[in-house]
Amino acid sequence: MTSHTHFHKPSKIDDFIQRFFYDRYDAFRDEVIFAPKRFSYEIDTDLIWDFYEMGPDVRVDIVRNSLRLSRIEPENSYLFHTNAPSARGINSNTVLYVEVENFRLTASVYHQESDQFIVIYNGPTNNNERLNEFWILYNKSNIGRIYGDFGYILSLLDAGHFINQTSFISSLHNETVLIQYDDINDLGLNLTNHEFHILAKVTLSPSLESASQQILTKEHQQNLCKFTVHHDVPFQENPLNNYLQLLFKGSQIRFSENNTQDCIHYFENIKATMYNRTSSQSPQGFSGFIFENNSKEMNNLIEYISTCLQSLSTQRYFRLLLLNLGAVNNNEGVLISNEGIQEVDLRTFDKNCILQDGHDYLELNGCKYIIFTIIQKELLHQPSGLNYSLIQSAELIHSISLYLTGQVYDTRPMKNINERYLEQVFKLDNSLVSYMLIAGKSHHYNLRLEI
Repeated sequence: MTSHTHFHKPSKIDDFIQRFFYDRYDAFRDEVIFAPKRFSYEIDTDLIWDFYEMGPDVRVDIVRNSLRLSRIEPENSYLFHTNAPSARGINSNTVLYVEVENFRLTASVYHQESDQFIVIYNGPTNNNERLNEFWILYNKSNIGRIYGDFGYILSLLDAGHFINQTSFISSLHNETVLIQYDDINDLGLNLTNHEFHILAKVTLSPSLESASQQILTKEHQQNLCKFTVHHDVPFQENPLNNYLQLLFKGSQIRFSENNTQDCIHYFENIKATMYNRTSSQSPQGFSGFIFENNSKEMNNLIEYISTCLQSLSTQRYFRLLLLNLGAVNNNEGVLISNEGIQEVDLRTFDKNCILQDGHDYLELNGCKYIIFTIIQKELLHQPSGLNYSLIQSAELIHSISLYLTGQVYDTRPMKNINERYLEQVFKLDNSLVSYMLIAGKSHHYNLRLEI
C-alpha cells in the first residue's frame, strides 16, 4: 500500500540529490570525518540470548542467512562476509529485534561478534498490539567514520540488501512479512545528529510465538544493560525507554512492500544461492566469456527483471537498464519498465565513463552484464520517497544478483556511478540512476573459509 500526499518542497530534495549524488565527491572531499557516538551500551553476558535455541523458525533463518558472518575470504580486500552484501563488508546498520506482548516491550540488539542478541530494554509500553519486528537503524558512528555523511546513502542500500534477503527467507517459510519504509523520520536531510535513525522495519507474522518468552530467563527480564547517552538528546530522563517509545510513534507509513513471492520460483535452492553469492573483488576483472545460448540467457534475465519490477506497487516509478556486453554479434541494451521493453542505442556509450571514482579491485572490460536501477524523480519528492527509492533500488539489485549467482555468475553491486554521464548518454530525463550491478565470470576465485 502506498500514500502519495504532502509532497516535500522540490528545492529541499533537489539540493539533497545534488549534494549526495552528482556532487558527492566534491562535497565530501574536504569533509572532516567526525562521527561521535550518541548512545552506547555495555555488553553483559547475563543479557545475551541465543536465537538459535528456538530451533526451526523463520527468525532463526533470517539471522543465519542475513546477519551472521558466514565466511572469511583472506584473498579479498575485505576479509569478513555475511550472505548479504554491505559497503566494504562493514555491516554498519544496527539491527534490533523488538517484541511486544501484553503491553511489555523487549528490545535486543544483534551483536555480530558473538552472533547473539543482547537485551537492551525490557519494560512496559503503551503499545498494545502484539508484534515482533526487526528494526534497521542507521548508525552514523559506524559508517560515518569511513564515509562521513555519504555513509547515510550506503546505509540505505545496505538496508535494501538485508530486506530482500529477509523477504526471500520469509517466502521460503510461507510466512507473511511486511516491510515498512522510513515510518518514523520523513527524510535524513539533517544527518549531523541522527545516529540510530530508523530506516525500515521488517514486520513478521503476529502469530509467531514470543521468542523472548521462550528464551529469556528471569534474570534477563529483571535486568537492563547499562545504557549511556553521550550527547544531547530530546530526552535526558530514562533515555532508552523514551527513545524506543518514540520509534513507535512514527508518522503514517508511506510505503510498505513484500515482493519476493513471484521471484522465489526461479530458484532451485535459494539458501545455497545466498551462500554462493559473493561480491567479486578480483583486480583481474571478469573474463567476458560468451555463451552459445546467449540470446536465451538474455531473454530469461529480462523475464526475471520484469517479474521483480511487476511485483512493486510503485513499479511505474522504476526502470532497469540492462546492458549485455558479451552478445554474440554486438553489444546490446534494453530499458525495462512497467510499459514494456525498449532497445537502447549503445553507439555513443563508453563503459569506461561509467565509474565516478577509482577502479580499485575492478576491471570493467570483462563484464558481461551491467545493470542500473533508475528512479523517476517524481517519486523522490514524495514523503519518505527518497529513502524508499534507494532501499528499493538495492532490493532489486540484490534479487537480480541472486538470480545471476544461480546462473553461475560472479556479481558486484556498486554505488560508484557517474550519474550525469549515464543520464545524458541514455537521455534519462527527470530520472536518477541510483545503483549498479556488474556480472561476469571471474578470472580468480577467492579462497573461502567457512565460519
